[in-house]
Amino acid sequence: MERLPDNFRYEKKFFLENSSKKELEMVIKTHPAHFSLIHSPRQINNIYFDTPFFTNYQDNVDGNTFRKKYRIRWYGETFGPIKAPVLEIKVKQGRVGDKLTFPLNAFDFQTSTNGIFISDLINQNRLDETIKLEIKNQIPVLMNSYQRVYYQSLDKKLRLTLDNNQRFYKINRLRNNLVNSLKDNSSMIVELKYTVQDEEYVNDILKYFPYSLTKSSKYARGVDLIYL
Repeated sequence: MERLPDNFRYEKKFFLENSSKKELEMVIKTHPAHFSLIHSPRQINNIYFDTPFFTNYQDNVDGNTFRKKYRIRWYGETFGPIKAPVLEIKVKQGRVGDKLTFPLNAFDFQTSTNGIFISDLINQNRLDETIKLEIKNQIPVLMNSYQRVYYQSLDKKLRLTLDNNQRFYKINRLRNNLVNSLKDNSSMIVELKYTVQDEEYVNDILKYFPYSLTKSSKYARGVDLIYL
């Protein structure tokens, strides 16, 4: 499953609180890289897995050089029939990373769906046994959703996403009542994504963003808000 770092990509992030979305969109649209919309905005939903001791969360907080993050992702409505879910394993090695994606069978997700049902989804799918073994000791602990807007630079070397309207839900192993969520309507996250080969080129691009680069993990933020 491991890949050479040359195949990885950078994800530079700006975490903004209490900022104007209109002003941010103006910064993006007037940037010298000429960003333009490439996809209709859509809602993203994630169920994150971690060990009972929150090892993945702690790896992120500690900034460990090599770390992984496991999640089930789908687009559109959070609850109801989920038609095209995927299992994603995000691999981070130093400042670069990659995302491995595995299609899952459709399933029905309700506000009462518990952690055991979610864990069983992995075992019921035709995944490589090495993948199942890797996630065997992981349990679903958190769900989030947010709105994402997609941009691309004119030369197509850069992808930029804008996320806002986050919601966080605690996943319980035996019993859930996911009607209530913790809302975060005051923050926005901008991610600039590009290949290792374009790193030097991007250094100049970053100068035109009037924001400071920050370390930002939606999963870690969700754990901080829900569990701490």
